Amino acid sequence: EYVDQLTVKVIATSFEPGSTCPNDQIVEVLVEFENGGTADLIPANPESKVRIDYPIDDVVLGRPIDNTYRYSVTVIRADGTQERDPASRTGTARVLVLSVNKCKG
Repeated sequence: EYVDQLTVKVIATSFEPGSTCPNDQIVEVLVEFENGGTADLIPANPESKVRIDYPIDDVVLGRPIDNTYRYSVTVIRADGTQERDPASRTGTARVLVLSVNKCKG
């Protein structure tokens, strides 16, 4: 497989309690990539590098590489609640900056 690496970030203030929902504080964000690794983002480390694997067929056959990747986000809150994406998201950026809701729902 063809290997690439992405940088995944979440804005550090996402981990601060929301003014309208202080009990919904985010403590961890997991970003799982299909055919790749998982970024584990926490307040002390809101950035991570993740390996993405692409099929080698395109490389060997000289076809263009499709840099699209699929991923799912799970937000874990201080009360133990986990909110996972209902469907995978797609991206192509080499640096993926996530936006997460401070409040549940």
